[in-house]
Amino acid sequence: MGTNKVYTLTVRATDSGTTSLTDDVTVSLTVTDFNDNKPSCSPVLKSLEIPESTSGSTAVFTFPCTDADSGINKLLTFSIESINGNAASTIFIVDANAGTVSTAATTVLNFEDVSSYNILINVKDGGTPSLSSTLTLIVDLIDVNEFNPVFQGNPYRHNVPETTAVGASVYRIQASDADSSQTVTYKINPSNTYFEMDAVTGNIYTIQAIDYDSLASKLINFTVVATDNGATPNSTSETVSFTVTNFNDGVPVFNPGVYSAVLPENTAATHTVLQLNVADIDDTVFTYSILSGNMDNCFTVDTTGKLLLADTSNFDYDTKANGYLLVVQASDPGNNKGTASVAIEVSSYNDFTPVLNTATQTVSVSEDGAIGHVIDTVQATDGDKGSDGAITYSIFSVTNNGSGKFVLNPTTGVVTLSASLDRETQSLYEITVLAADAGKTPGIMKILNSLIIC
Repeated sequence: MGTNKVYTLTVRATDSGTTSLTDDVTVSLTVTDFNDNKPSCSPVLKSLEIPESTSGSTAVFTFPCTDADSGINKLLTFSIESINGNAASTIFIVDANAGTVSTAATTVLNFEDVSSYNILINVKDGGTPSLSSTLTLIVDLIDVNEFNPVFQGNPYRHNVPETTAVGASVYRIQASDADSSQTVTYKINPSNTYFEMDAVTGNIYTIQAIDYDSLASKLINFTVVATDNGATPNSTSETVSFTVTNFNDGVPVFNPGVYSAVLPENTAATHTVLQLNVADIDDTVFTYSILSGNMDNCFTVDTTGKLLLADTSNFDYDTKANGYLLVVQASDPGNNKGTASVAIEVSSYNDFTPVLNTATQTVSVSEDGAIGHVIDTVQATDGDKGSDGAITYSIFSVTNNGSGKFVLNPTTGVVTLSASLDRETQSLYEITVLAADAGKTPGIMKILNSLIIC
C-alpha cells in the first residue's frame, strides 16, 4: 500500500432501558504497511554502447526503479552482483541509492581486451524481509582508433635484379594494428617510377623495366604508407630500399671496329702496334685474344688491349707475309664477346745490299768493234723485295780517258761500245760499275771490269 492510513471511529454504547442511555467513545485505527511489493524497474534489461576511451568515474546509465510500498519498505538499495560472471570485478560500480552505474575511478577500458560487459544488478527494498529484483546492463565498447599501424620486420632492404619482369612481385610488406577492428591498406607515397603496391596484400611489384646501366643511382628508396580504416584514420610510413643488381647483358664494342697500321719489317719485338679501345656498359676489364689471321704467330694482345709485335723471327717482308688481317676478340667477365678487324701492312726495310755475280772480271774487245757492240753484261741480285730489291746500274768511272766510250744500260746491266777504239793509242780500260737498289737508303755495290783491246 501507499502511505499509512489512519481511521477515526466513534463507537456508541446504548442500553436497553425504556429510556435508553448511550455513551460514545472515539477509536483511532492506524493501518501499517506490509512489504508486499517488489521493486519495479523499467527497463530491467538495458543494452548500450560507450567508447573504449571512456574515462573512470563516468556515469553510464541510471535504472529508474520504484517500490509501491511505503516508508522503509519503499527504500531501494542497488548493488552489483557480478560483471561477466565475476562477483569480484570492480570495473563498474553502482550508486547504492540512485541506481546509477558508473565506471570505477581507476577503470581503463580496452576494447582489444574485453569488448562487452554483462552487469547483473540487484535492487532490494527496505522491508523485512526485503524483496528484490535483478537488473541486467549490457555495455558494449566502441572500438576507438587509438593505435597507429606498426610495420613488421623492418628495416626493409632488398635486392632486385635488373632482369625482373614487369608485373613481377618482388617483395611483401606487412603492418598490423592493435585496434582489433581495423584493417590496414598500403600505398607508395609519392608514387615511384618502377614500383607499385597492392593496397590490400602489401605486395610490391614492378611496373616498368629496370636497366641497371641507365640508373643514376643503383639504390632506389621510396616511402610506404600504411593506413588503418578508422573513422579518423591513423597512418605510419616506412622507407623501403631496393638495390638494383646488375646482369651482365652488355657486349664489348670496339671503337673503331676496324683498325689499320703500317709496320716496318725491322720493328723491334714487344713494339706496340696500336691500342684497342673497347667499351661495355657493364664492364671495364676484358680478356683479349686473336681469333684468326695471326698465321706467323707474330702478334699478341696484352691485358690492357695493346696489340704487340711479340715475335720477330717470322716477321719479315722478304720471306713471310707482306700483310696481316687479324680478327681480335674481347670477352667480358660474363663471357659476352665482341670482335674487330686489324689490317697490318708490313713495309719493307732495305736490309740487303745488291750482290754482283762477279766482283772483278776481264773482258777482251776488238778495236774494230762497231758502235753499239755489246761488250759485257753486269748482273747483280738483292735479297729485298719490291723497290728495295730493284737494281739500277751505272758507270762510276773509266780509266785512261775512256769516259764516253762505253754505255751501261741502267736496267739490264748491258755494257755497249759508244765510241771507236784504238789499240795503239790505248789497250786497256778499267770500268767501275755501280749496282744500287731503290731503297730509301740505297744499298750500293761496285764491280771493276777490265777491258783489254785486241
